[in-house]
Amino acid sequence: MTALIEFIDVFLRGLDFIALALTAGGVIVALAVLRPWQPLTMMGQKALERSAFWIAVGGGVLVAIQVLRLGLQCLLLTAELREWPITQFLETGFAQAGISRAMAGVVLTTVSWLWLMRRPTSLVAWIVLALCAGGMIAAGAWSVHGASRIDDRIPLMIITVLHQAAAIVWVGGIFHLLVLWRLLRGDLEVSYLWPRWLARCSPLALGSVIFLVTAGAYLGIAYVGSWQGLVGTGYGVMVIAKTILLALALVLAANNFSQVRQWRKQRQAKGILEKLPLFLGAEGWVLGIVLLLAATLTSLPPAVDTPDQQASFSEVVGHFMPRMPHLIPPSREEYSAAASSVFDSYAVPVAAERAQSNFNHNFSGVIVLMMALLALVDRSKYFAWARHWPLLFLGLAIFLFLFAASTVWPLGPESFWRTLQVPVVLQHRLLTVLVIALGLFEWRVRMGKIVNPRALLVFPWLCLVGGALLLTHSHTVFALKSEFLIEAHHAALGVLAVIMGIGRWLELRLAPSGGYGAGSVWRLSFVSAGVLLLFYFEPPISAGVKY
Repeated sequence: MTALIEFIDVFLRGLDFIALALTAGGVIVALAVLRPWQPLTMMGQKALERSAFWIAVGGGVLVAIQVLRLGLQCLLLTAELREWPITQFLETGFAQAGISRAMAGVVLTTVSWLWLMRRPTSLVAWIVLALCAGGMIAAGAWSVHGASRIDDRIPLMIITVLHQAAAIVWVGGIFHLLVLWRLLRGDLEVSYLWPRWLARCSPLALGSVIFLVTAGAYLGIAYVGSWQGLVGTGYGVMVIAKTILLALALVLAANNFSQVRQWRKQRQAKGILEKLPLFLGAEGWVLGIVLLLAATLTSLPPAVDTPDQQASFSEVVGHFMPRMPHLIPPSREEYSAAASSVFDSYAVPVAAERAQSNFNHNFSGVIVLMMALLALVDRSKYFAWARHWPLLFLGLAIFLFLFAASTVWPLGPESFWRTLQVPVVLQHRLLTVLVIALGLFEWRVRMGKIVNPRALLVFPWLCLVGGALLLTHSHTVFALKSEFLIEAHHAALGVLAVIMGIGRWLELRLAPSGGYGAGSVWRLSFVSAGVLLLFYFEPPISAGVKY
């Protein structure tokens, strides 16, 4: 149960960042873009009301998350100490930071809902919201890695908060711009207001990006420490994954920035009205997953703290090199006799378990690679039959259900329902459900049986969710080198899943004329994922060797 609570806490932490972007980021964007102190049209006042509504919603979610996280952490302490340590818990920096953020969230939600929804141009109310937003961001200083450091504690806390604030403004700005676009779409003022709001937000976003990257580079040097720490630890791999996804978001942001600049020069709103909202949505999805990754980073020990427990560069590269796939599983008798219970989080995998895991991944790679190759040619009129490739997802789902946790029913003696409290089992079951949904929805889309614009996007949505699950994937509480190499492999698959989701998203939204390039990107990512799975290999474990 402890492992499950810790897994849930990582997701709650990520949702906390997203809710903070929706609230604090929304306040800053509303002040910078909508400017409530200036004379506004009727649509401008509606925009302020809409922003206030979503700020209130985000504030309510943030308060609920704080209460849940505080309750879960208190529950963990109670399970360890076998008593209710309320007084001691409330004296911790984590509890005080959570309570402070929750109190600021209550004030922010109340002011937004009861005051700004009725008087959206009240400058006093917006100032109160800005103060609450600043308080919520600052409260996070006591729950970052820097708060537990001995050296450079205060600078690390301050720079981390500034790093988070920049991300919050960037993500919050995108979300609220999308909300405003939905409000404006179809209105007569859209061609006038939308480009001007984007032009006002553009310098704010650019400043946030510069601050985010600069502060992130400083924190990366402080917490990673070396190139080996970057490639040879779980913390470093998550930093690499975060950097890749940030680079993807910056590519999308650069496209949006160039369209805004073009509008400023030519005052032609066609591109900024037709394509920019689509790229803005894709950018928002990527950044949302980056916030989940940031939450995962806070749950890992910094690489600089484990200088003698790191995999070498050659070991990491060797793990990703092609090798003969294992397409024959170990015998059920051999596996059943050697396998550990999924409840034993301290268990070190034996040879039979590693062989079973290699078979699971390699055979899955065969199925995924078949689908990917068919997807590569399904746009050709000569391979029209290839459009049925999503049905192979159903075969993959059956395979995952049977073999992903081989000690669990139906192949093993352990209870199906009881084992769902084990994070790694729960993650595999969720991935199985996602795979079924991926197959059914995408097949119906390619057969022309789904025409609803939102239903068409189920495949990219599920790719993004699957990528998020892989990027928060966990195995054991031991920091064994072999376990780190497995996590690195899953992180690579998670990044590819996110790229697939964004590529398919843009292919559908930019169709029919502008989606070909995006379609090629996600198909090649699909092939890469299949290749990674096909050559997956769990290295033998050396006792006492940690990453």
